[in-house]
Amino acid sequence: MKGLKTAQSPIILLFLPNFLHLPLTCILNWPLFPEFSDLSTLERSDLLASLKAFKTETAECAKQHSHSVESGRLLVNKITASTDFIIQTVYAWSSAQFPSTAAKIVLFAQGGYGRAELNPKSDIDLIFLHAPIKDKLEEELNAFIELNLYLLWDLKYDLGQAIRT
Repeated sequence: MKGLKTAQSPIILLFLPNFLHLPLTCILNWPLFPEFSDLSTLERSDLLASLKAFKTETAECAKQHSHSVESGRLLVNKITASTDFIIQTVYAWSSAQFPSTAAKIVLFAQGGYGRAELNPKSDIDLIFLHAPIKDKLEEELNAFIELNLYLLWDLKYDLGQAIRT
């Protein structure tokens, strides 16, 4: 999965494996995907509820399958891939709420997450990179970043974040 994309936003540049590392039953049977065909119509509460359920279910699925994997690396890939999907979905939903701002900002992963080595209980380090902006756009940019961060905090992620030009 290279990144979710809305009509107005750039592809998120996260360096992670795709969902083939998760058992197919953890992904393909999840009823979340049809709901996200048009992110702009999805309410925040519905998005949050779906992502909380997805996070819980994929964590449980990864935990159940952790006893059958040959190495810890596969478990790390499962955790990273499901986290990647959640972060990309949050970013895409936020982009639908702020289409003009989303076109001016890119999200990068760093640290263990950026290396696709997200271990259980790891923090997630993100960088929001944007071009220099005028005063009027600064409020909208801050609102866009806050929307992303608050959703991820509501999902109980431990975040490290930076905003750079």
